[in-house]
Formats: sequence, C-alpha cells, structure tokens
Amino acid sequence: MNVLLSIENNLASSIALRYLCRQSQKIPMFIQPLHIEEPSQRHYPFGAGWVRKTWEKTLVDATKNEIDLFIQAEAENCRGLARVKISVGEKEKEVLKELEGGFYDIFAMGLLSSFDSSAFYEMLRGPFLKKLTCPLLLVKNLTPFENILLLMDKEINIERLIPFYLKLYSNVPIGVSLVLYTSNDKDTVDVIEDSDATPLKEALSLLTSAGIRVERHEEVLGRADKVAQTLKGSGLVVSMFNKKGRKRPLTDVLASTPAPVLIFWE
Repeated sequence: MNVLLSIENNLASSIALRYLCRQSQKIPMFIQPLHIEEPSQRHYPFGAGWVRKTWEKTLVDATKNEIDLFIQAEAENCRGLARVKISVGEKEKEVLKELEGGFYDIFAMGLLSSFDSSAFYEMLRGPFLKKLTCPLLLVKNLTPFENILLLMDKEINIERLIPFYLKLYSNVPIGVSLVLYTSNDKDTVDVIEDSDATPLKEALSLLTSAGIRVERHEEVLGRADKVAQTLKGSGLVVSMFNKKGRKRPLTDVLASTPAPVLIFWE
C-alpha cells in the first residue's frame, strides 16, 4: 500500500505519522511524507526566474532540516517510511500534483478530534476533495490498529465499497466488523446483533467469499453523535461517500467519531 501523508510540524501530523507507523507493522506499506511550504506576503519575495527559484531552494533547504528532525522524533521503527518531500506553493495544488501520477493508494492527513466538527464539514464542501482521486484517511486519534469497522447505511453501494476495501486491506491479519447505521432522535443507542438487513447480508457474503473473518455484523440505531462515540475504540472506521451527493446522517457519524476514518468515493 502506498500512502501520501501531508505533514506539518504540529500535533495533528505527529498523530497521523505515528498511526501510519502502527499500520505499517501489519501491512506492507510505503509512506511518503509531503510538506508544502506555502508562500505568504510576509516572506515571499518579488521577482521571478532564478531569483525566485533561488529563494525557494533556500526555503526548502531550511524547512527540510526542521521537518526531518520532526519525523525522526515521531517515527521510530517505522517501516516503509520515505524521506520527506518538500515543495513551495499552494498546499492543495501541490498535493494534487503529487497524486496525479496514480502511484498512491491513499492520501492521509491529521485532523484532531474535537467536539467541533466544522473542519470536517468544511473539508467535504471544499473544492479539494472534489478533485481527489484516491481514498482519504483522516487520522483523528492515535488508536491501536487492532480492528477495522465498516460503517454503512441503507443507501451505500456495497458492490463498490467492499471491492475498494479488499483492494487495500484483504491481507490485514485483524478482524472486521460490519455496522449498519440507522438514524433516529433517541438519546439511547440500540443495537440489533446479527441483523439480517440487506446491506449487512451483502457485505458479509462478499467478505466471507474473499476469506475475510467478520467478527460481528449489527444494526445500530440512534442519534449520530451518540453512535459516533460508540465507535471511538475502533482502529479504523471505513465508509464511502458520493462527492456530489447530499449530506446524510452517516456523514454526521463520521464527522463526530474520534476514531480514524477512511473514506472511499463512489
């Protein structure tokens, strides 16, 4: 698995890097850290050509030492970790440029978990994700990578979600749980174990046929924020969105859960 990791010298990046290093202990992985030094009027010089190129090289060299030290401090015994790439420019454009070659399976970034989910929704509304061609991993917390939960609702396309998942995680030696979310306004969370709801049956059949061990499959009913908290012990929550589709209650669960979230695109 090839992962492009957006990295800064901050806590969110520290958590994302450490989390990927934990995954790399169980999955053969190539992790490419990418740091974008964004120009600002405060320090960006006038001029063009060799003047600007010389300035950009100086800035990259100075930044590289700082980021290298950060990575060395945070990523002890990390398998498959490449030397950091640094470029100068607009962050989203530089990330998309790096992803254009089609080499990467996942784009990862840190997004600290908080009671305020506005950053999550702002990201979903922005133009960047509409151009993103690979799955998005948002690392909210440094959780042990010991279980994976596939989160669905009754609108999700199981025939696309499961093959996407298997392409990346078919050889992961940990159990998988299937959860079908149904929204209601109750303050309590109700769980229907071994539910025979159609999305669960389809997902269970596809995973079992691929030799994947499914630890449990259940339907969970409740308010999005309440259900989201029940997922906080998950090593990874996997789901799928339609970039052009309307926001669904499932989106609110993924926005609110403290667990790391991997989003595939329809």
